[in-house]
Amino acid sequence: MPDLQAWLREQRQLSIRALLDGPLTKEDLAPRLELSPQRVADIASGHGRSKAKRTKPAA
Repeated sequence: MPDLQAWLREQRQLSIRALLDGPLTKEDLAPRLELSPQRVADIASGHGRSKAKRTKPAA
């Protein structure tokens, strides 16, 4: 499943980027996708929703 999820994420990013390369802006696209403009920008840039794992600093 991880491979499929990675592929789907990549396809979503490519689709969003293709739409943004056209006449649409993230503000135009967001309500059509029921997302915020920031989330559209995050998807287009490849950022995920999960927070980065933090490691504890060495003592």
